[in-house]
Amino acid sequence: MVFSYYNLVVPETLKVLSSYSFLGFIFVVPLYYKVRRHKPGILTFEEERILIKGQKIYIDTPKSRIEKIYCNDLKNIFGKPKRIFQSVIKNKEGLHTSFRLKDYETGGEFIDKLETLNVVLAGYENEMVIDHDEE
Repeated sequence: MVFSYYNLVVPETLKVLSSYSFLGFIFVVPLYYKVRRHKPGILTFEEERILIKGQKIYIDTPKSRIEKIYCNDLKNIFGKPKRIFQSVIKNKEGLHTSFRLKDYETGGEFIDKLETLNVVLAGYENEMVIDHDEE
């Protein structure tokens, strides 16, 4: 019944567009999940740098290149906390390095370590990497 309704009522242009959309969806979904995959790593604070090392990841960020570090407690679609601590390091070149801590309870220790580096900390509820100028 549904197929006959679709075949008789829906115009041909919409049928063609929906078939292209479906094919595009099939190709885009695996790419999306490959890009959004979380890679485990170890966060290390040194005197003048922050290192993130993992199996296929190595990010070395010197203290002199850090412009600002954003810290956020992630929330779900209804505004309730997920108990996931996320941080974004913004470089002076405009590059962003985003990572989540494995244990939510270590967020306080992470912020204490950042204070020893004397970098600018910021926390945002909704938009983490947008700077707001207050007049």
